[in-house]
Amino acid sequence: MDEKLYTMRQASEYADVSTPTVRYYCKLGLIPNIKYTRAGYRTFSQEQLNWLKTLVFLRRCGFSIADMKHYKYLSEKGDFTIPERKAMLETKRRQLWQIIEEAQENINFIERKIEIFEQEQK
Repeated sequence: MDEKLYTMRQASEYADVSTPTVRYYCKLGLIPNIKYTRAGYRTFSQEQLNWLKTLVFLRRCGFSIADMKHYKYLSEKGDFTIPERKAMLETKRRQLWQIIEEAQENINFIERKIEIFEQEQK
C-alpha cells in the first residue's frame, strides 16, 4: 500500500506556518528525505509533517537554526542521543520560565503604577 503524501500547502497548514517557511526548512535540509512529484513539487509523509511541526515549535521556543540542525542531527543518530536532546529542551525550558518570570515582574510593576494613578485621580 502506498503511503499518503501531502502537498506543500497541506504541510504549511498542518504546521501553521507559511509555505516559504516550509521551503526554507527543506532547503536547509531540516526535513529529511523529501520526495518530489514528476512536476517537481515537494510532497510530505505524515512522519515528515510531524517532524515539521516539531521544528516549528522548536523555533517558536527560541531555538536558532543551528540548534535545530543540531537537534535534527542528534535525532538521526538514534535513541542514544535522547539525553543530549533532553538537555537541550531542559535548557530552553529554564530560559522560557525565566522570561515568564521577568514578564510577570513587569506586569506587577505596571499594575502597581496603574493603581497609583487611579488613586491619584480620585
